[in-house]
Amino acid sequence: MARRTPPATAPDGEKVSSDSFPITFDTEKGRIFMQGLPVWFMSPQYYADMQVQLETLMGKASRGILYRAAEHAGVRIATLLGPGIGPETDDMARVSLLLRVAEVMPSAGHGRMTFVVGDLKDADITWTLPYSYIAELSEKTSHPVCHFYAGYIGGIASVVFGRNVVCEEVECRVMSAKACVFKTRAT
Repeated sequence: MARRTPPATAPDGEKVSSDSFPITFDTEKGRIFMQGLPVWFMSPQYYADMQVQLETLMGKASRGILYRAAEHAGVRIATLLGPGIGPETDDMARVSLLLRVAEVMPSAGHGRMTFVVGDLKDADITWTLPYSYIAELSEKTSHPVCHFYAGYIGGIASVVFGRNVVCEEVECRVMSAKACVFKTRAT
């Protein structure tokens, strides 16, 4: 038996609407669903620790693994949020789906994300994530560390634009930037 959660209040007093990203529970199986997708909760520290272990064992190859896994997750969420999006979709519907994704990110615990469209034809978009848990939990380094978010955004953008889109983190808080910044482009 699934049930919906009532709206909650965020720590800063802002109302959080479960309508923007509905959460349901299967009390019989003890499972949680967001937007109909099964989820479980874990600490961001768990992910950061896993990333460090992968990088230690596999070096730079771990970045590709983390990117690809997150890319698949991005494809799933964009497909769920934007059914019917395809190559013939008009630009307004594409931008609407991008706005929907930006709305969902904080509801899923990833923080507020903004984007600026450069050129829709080339999927040239700059995405800004001011508060990345991954960067916050990582040691200072000379290279970006938010491979998960790069892959996630790349997967989302591939669905939104109906073709392969890649994402690269161009600024990272772990490198003393003010925010983590990502750029997408069609390939």
